[in-house]
Amino acid sequence: MTEENLAELESLGDSIASVLTEECTSLAVHAFIDGKSRLDRTLWDRATELGWLAIGLPEQRGGLGLGARGLALLLGQLGGHAAPGPFLSTLCAAQALVDAAPTTGVDEWLKQIAAGKCRIAIPAQIDYGDPHSDGTRLFLGEANSELLLAPLDGGSWGLFRQHSAAVVRQSMWDRTRTLVRVNLREAERVARIADGAAFAQRLKIYLSLGLAADSLAGARALLDKTIAYMKERRQFDRPIASFQALKHRLADMMTMIVAGAPTMEQALSSVSDASPDAELWSSLAKAKLTEDFAFISQDCLQLHGGVGFTWEFDVHVFLKRARLNEMLLAPGWIMRDRAAQALAAAVAEQRSTLDLPVV
Repeated sequence: MTEENLAELESLGDSIASVLTEECTSLAVHAFIDGKSRLDRTLWDRATELGWLAIGLPEQRGGLGLGARGLALLLGQLGGHAAPGPFLSTLCAAQALVDAAPTTGVDEWLKQIAAGKCRIAIPAQIDYGDPHSDGTRLFLGEANSELLLAPLDGGSWGLFRQHSAAVVRQSMWDRTRTLVRVNLREAERVARIADGAAFAQRLKIYLSLGLAADSLAGARALLDKTIAYMKERRQFDRPIASFQALKHRLADMMTMIVAGAPTMEQALSSVSDASPDAELWSSLAKAKLTEDFAFISQDCLQLHGGVGFTWEFDVHVFLKRARLNEMLLAPGWIMRDRAAQALAAAVAEQRSTLDLPVV
């Protein structure tokens, strides 16, 4: 990526952060969780107005052309604020559909996504878990999403109109995201992607990147909130942040976050450069960063003491989001198994693995 593009990304990231700091505050998130606001709709409308939804799409399809790095930038900023809304499913699906084009009917939908007029639900777990006997599958996305993506018999994938199918919203611990169960037998197919294996691989790569970016930013934001709380909370007439044992725990978590950043960068580089190792690194990034987020969230909850378990504090919001990130797409042990398979394929092709940086 050129210096000009990197500068554009940095400037865009600052702009997104400024808007989210103003509109996606802690109070706003809690009001949404309590059912007192439609923050998800507000943020989607703002994202549409400011062109965020076009960030990763190519210019010929109405996008900004920033690809995987743009996708990770936006989802990372949203993750750092625990922002609700169908951003993860829609944007990751859009990037995968770009790679699937020119599939008949896909181009027009991509323009609709860039314009904020279309949301997409995707399978909550890909290649992991079968549909129920009644033909229903579990999807990540809004109950009123315009489209959904799902695998078909024979190895292809289909793009469906969701409004024509029976949709049941699932109760879930993380209220910033939505899971729905959909009966695909009643859905209207609007496009078919013939090379289903290749498409599923691209969708997994982008979803892995999205979850990793969300988790890395969420862990960093929660640790900052925890440090701020520990500077104010006093025990034995001293801020608890001054206790040596607690300092060590904070340092360990900060080290974990800093060590995770190169993993994210390697995954982004491999995807942006269309490297054959993209699946390897994106799988490792998803496994590591979602597990780190879950660990940090759990430890931050303990550092908050008893109040960390209460509904009023942000820590429980991030913890629940972290636990869902772990399970979306596939658990960590499956992601590492996929990475091992990709590494074995590289060895079989006699590609040097010594050139892969150690992270």
